[in-house]
Amino acid sequence: MRICHEIQIRISCTLLSMLLICTGILSAQIPDSIIADSAKDFTQIFLMEELTVSTSQKVTAVGGVGVLEIAVDSISGLPAPTLEQALRKSPLVRVRRNSRGEAQPNLRGGRDRQIAILMDGIPLTLGWDHRTDLSIIPLTSAETVRISRGLSSVLHGPNVLAGAIEIDVSRGSVGERSAKPATVGLGMDHVGSTVVSGSAERSVEIGNEGLLFLKVGAGARSTPGSSVPDFGYPLTRPEMLYGDGNLRLNSDSEHFDGFLSAKYSTDGGRWVSFMQSGSKLNRGVAPEIHENDPRLWRYKDQIRHVQILSFGTGRRQTHWGAGEFEVSAGLDKGHFEIDQFRTVRYDRRIGKEKGADETWTLRSNGKHTMGAKAEFRLGLTYAEIGHSEGIMKNRGVGLTALSEKSSFYRLNDYQQRIWSFGNEVERTFDSFMGWNSSGTTLVSLGLALDGANTPKSGDKPVLKQLEDWGGRLGFSTYLPGISLRLHGGLSRRARFPSLRELYSDALGRFLANPNLKTEVLTGSELGFTWSRPSLNLQTVGFYQILHDAIVRINVDTFGGKKRQRVNKDRIKSSGIEIVAIGSLNGFEYSGDLTWQSVWQHGNGIATRPEYEPNVFGRVSLSSELFSQFFLEGEYRYKGAQYCLDLRERGMQRLRPTSDVGFKLKRLFRLNNGKRMNNLDSSIAVSNFGNSLIFDQCGLPQPGRTVELQLRLF
Repeated sequence: MRICHEIQIRISCTLLSMLLICTGILSAQIPDSIIADSAKDFTQIFLMEELTVSTSQKVTAVGGVGVLEIAVDSISGLPAPTLEQALRKSPLVRVRRNSRGEAQPNLRGGRDRQIAILMDGIPLTLGWDHRTDLSIIPLTSAETVRISRGLSSVLHGPNVLAGAIEIDVSRGSVGERSAKPATVGLGMDHVGSTVVSGSAERSVEIGNEGLLFLKVGAGARSTPGSSVPDFGYPLTRPEMLYGDGNLRLNSDSEHFDGFLSAKYSTDGGRWVSFMQSGSKLNRGVAPEIHENDPRLWRYKDQIRHVQILSFGTGRRQTHWGAGEFEVSAGLDKGHFEIDQFRTVRYDRRIGKEKGADETWTLRSNGKHTMGAKAEFRLGLTYAEIGHSEGIMKNRGVGLTALSEKSSFYRLNDYQQRIWSFGNEVERTFDSFMGWNSSGTTLVSLGLALDGANTPKSGDKPVLKQLEDWGGRLGFSTYLPGISLRLHGGLSRRARFPSLRELYSDALGRFLANPNLKTEVLTGSELGFTWSRPSLNLQTVGFYQILHDAIVRINVDTFGGKKRQRVNKDRIKSSGIEIVAIGSLNGFEYSGDLTWQSVWQHGNGIATRPEYEPNVFGRVSLSSELFSQFFLEGEYRYKGAQYCLDLRERGMQRLRPTSDVGFKLKRLFRLNNGKRMNNLDSSIAVSNFGNSLIFDQCGLPQPGRTVELQLRLF
C-alpha cells in the first residue's frame, strides 16, 4: 500500500507540473506577430543540432546521441514499404527474422525489447511482448522515420535502453508541404509476389487561420513464398526447406492494410491530429531447418488496429518565457490465431493458440524556457496492457476432429501496468572547456522514474511491484575553427520483463519463468559529426554494460528439451560506429561500419551472446549511367555470430556472410497535367550471388530475387 501511495503522489505531482505548464501556455494572450518572433528565437537556441545533408537522409546529434532521419518517399521508390524494408536499407541497423516469422531490430548490441518503436508519439512496443513485428508495420502513411542510437532522452517512455525508432504520420511537418493528390504503387518479383498501394492527400483551408490536412491510403502484399539460396552442401532435412515450386517452405503470406489521418493546425501554432490504421495478415512461419522439433506454425489470422489522437499548443509565449505542450492518447488493439501442425504437410493440426491484445497508452510532454539559455522538459507515459489467450492441445488426434470449444484446455487473462515519468534540463553555453567555440554548446541532464506491476497473471504467480530509476547526461559542441561537432553522453536505464517473457510457454517450446528481474543498462558514448559540402561523417565510440540481462538457455524437462529465459549476470558491449553520407562528382554514396566486442558474463565464464557479430556494415553507391537512368549498387557484410542450438546443448557458430544488390531506376515526367505526372520505375536484384545468409540459426534469408517497382505520383 505504501508503494502504491508513493506512486500516486509522484504521478499527481507530475500531472500538476504539466498542468501548470499547459495552463501558462494556453492562458497567455499574445499577438501572433510576437509569437512568431519568439518562436524564431526559440528555434535558434534549441534546434540547432540538426545537420542537413544533400541526400534523403539526415545525420544529427540530439542530446549528445547520434540520430538518423529518413524520408519515407526516398526508400528507393518502394511501393507501400514496411518498416522492415526501411530499416534494412538504413545505416547501423540490423534486422533479422526470428523463429516466429517476426522481423526485429538490433541497435548497438541492444535487442528488440530494448528499443522503442513509436508512431505519432505512442509506443507500439508496450504490449504483451514489449516488441513489435517490423514486417507488419506499413509505412504507407508515414512521413519520416527517425532512428536514435542509444539513450537520446529519458522522455521516450519506459523500457527504452538501446534507442528509439520514431515514425511520424500526422504530426511533424504534415501541413507544411503541398498535398500530393494521389500516389499509386505497384511491385512484383520473379517468384510471383505482388504489392499494390494507393494513397491520396488533400489540404483544406478552414476560415482565415485554420488548415486541415487529410491523408488516406491502403496497401496489399501477397507472396507465394521466398526463393531459396544456394546452400552448397547436402542438407540432412531438406523437407524442412523446400515447399511448392522449390520456394521456401511455409513462407507465403497475404497482408492488407489501410489508414486515415488528419491534422488541423492554426496560424497561432495550435494543432490536433488523428490517425487510424488497420492491418490483416495471414502467413506461414518458415520452420528452422536445424531443429529436430521446429515450429510448424501458421498464423490463420493476425489483425491489428491502432488509433492515435494528439494535441499540441505549438511554441507560445507565457508569463515566464516560451514553451509548448503535447498530449497523445493511443489504442493498440488486435488478435491472432496460431495453428500448430504435426508434419510439414501442414494438414494435421495438433495445437492452437488464440490471443487478444489491448493496450491503452497516454503520453504527454511539455517544455518551457528557463531564462534565455535553458529549457526544462518533462514527460509522462502510462500504459495499461491487457492480453487474453486460449490454448488447445491434443497429442492424440488432429484438432480438426474436435470442436474448438471442447478443445480449449486453458484460458488465461494477463494485465500489466507500466509507467514512466522523466524530466530534462538543457543549457546552452557560449564557450566549452575554456575556449570560445564556433557554435553553441549544449549540455543536458535528465532523470526518470519507472514502474510496472502485473495485476493479472493467468494461472501463474503475480509479479511484485517493480520500480527503478534512469538518468542521462549529454553534451554537444562545435570545436573552434572547424565545422566539426563533438558530442557524447552517459546514461542508466531499466527494462521490466514483458508478460510474454514471464508467463508464455509458446505452445510448449518454452518453460515460463515468472521470477525474472529487471534489466539495467549503463552506457557511455563519445563521437563527432563532421559536415562538409560533399561529406557528412559521424563516428561514435560506445561502451555499455547490461546487468541482469534476460537471455535464453537450454533446460531439460520431463517434456523434453526446452528453452527458458533467465537473468544472466551481465553483458558487456564496446565498439565504434561510422556512418558517411554524401555526393561527389555525380556519385551519391553512403556507408556504415560497426565494430563491436560483446561478451556475456555469468558464473565466472565469458561467452559470446546470440546474434552479435564483431563487425558488420554496408556500402552503397549511385550514379547516372545515361539518359537519366541511375544505377545503384550495395554491398553488405556481416561477421561471424553465434546462436543457441538445442541439439548441441550450447552455441553454434554462423560463418561470416556478404551479399551484393543492384538497382536500375529512372524517373519519368509524364505530360498529363499537374496530377500524377511522375513515374518512378526501377528493376532490382537483391542477393545477386544467391548467397546463404542466416538471419538466425536454421532460418536463411531469401536467395536471389528480381523485383520490378513502379510508383506513380
